[in-house]
Amino acid sequence: MDAPESPVRVEGLCITRGGHQLYRSFSVAFAAGTVTAIIAASGRGKTTLLDCIARLLTPDAGRVTAPFRVAYLFQEPLLLPWRTVRENVLLVSDGPEAARCLALSGLTDKSARYPAELSGGEQQRAAFARALACRAPVMLLDEAFQSLDVPVKLAMMEQTRIHIAARARTAILVTHDIREALCLAARILVLTGEPVTIARDLAIPVIPVGEPLAERYIRPPPEIAEIEADILGVLKTH
Repeated sequence: MDAPESPVRVEGLCITRGGHQLYRSFSVAFAAGTVTAIIAASGRGKTTLLDCIARLLTPDAGRVTAPFRVAYLFQEPLLLPWRTVRENVLLVSDGPEAARCLALSGLTDKSARYPAELSGGEQQRAAFARALACRAPVMLLDEAFQSLDVPVKLAMMEQTRIHIAARARTAILVTHDIREALCLAARILVLTGEPVTIARDLAIPVIPVGEPLAERYIRPPPEIAEIEADILGVLKTH
């Protein structure tokens, strides 16, 4: 059986910002129904790439093919302050789905509150619920778990993994946390240089749904630790 066509393709991308050429003739395709993680040093244009996929930014040259609607979990929650948590989630979904995703995020008892009444971590969890509830075939996650305490982070990562698998979503995860990528992604792209190139394109053994990911995050097995060391080595030398 032929593999499904990639729903997200970047071809010949060129972007210059502030006198720095972030991308020059850059091309990549993202496999359908899987999670691809992107790791690179700060300032290498990771968020810029997601913004192009979400049509929030027009590149200088090249073409980006992606569905018209994507779910985007930003680094900041970006909740509407005049709407309750539940109302923010209802912007992208119906009532039952909103309730389900709020429950997954542990915010059912705070769904009637406004963003200003929540902690920073709770606001990010509300944004997480909204992204999960959005019925879009592609999900973009930009440092989505960085502001969460480790137990909450692991719980949100677990829910993300289950949700993506159940919905057969294509997900692109930008992160500085290598273990986060190793737990969630089937593929990791390590970008280096200016303009960036793909220094590593790694296939990652996927954790079966039902098997907890916390063990790999806290104590990765030798084969995963070897991949982690390789990525760290690439980043340190570039």
